Amino acid sequence: MQPKAVEFSPRAERQLAGIYAWYLDNAGGAVAVEAVNSILDAAERLATLPATYRAAARAGLREYVIERFPYLLLHRVSAHRIQVVAIIHQSRKR
Repeated sequence: MQPKAVEFSPRAERQLAGIYAWYLDNAGGAVAVEAVNSILDAAERLATLPATYRAAARAGLREYVIERFPYLLLHRVSAHRIQVVAIIHQSRKR
């Protein structure tokens, strides 16, 4: 199966930048880079088997749980692409 293209919505891009900034301020540059890389690695894994991740509370969305950091990738799967619509902290109500 051909991997699908993964795109981040403008909202998800802002959230990713905010996550980086938070970790940079609170844990240092190495942890900030690790957090962003964990999220980007998860997005790459979405490309190969996007429908295997659990359905989200919002109709039409699925969620990928990041293992090392407490975030979820909310994503929408279409025929030709995957769109990450939001990156939310797991403690936040979905």
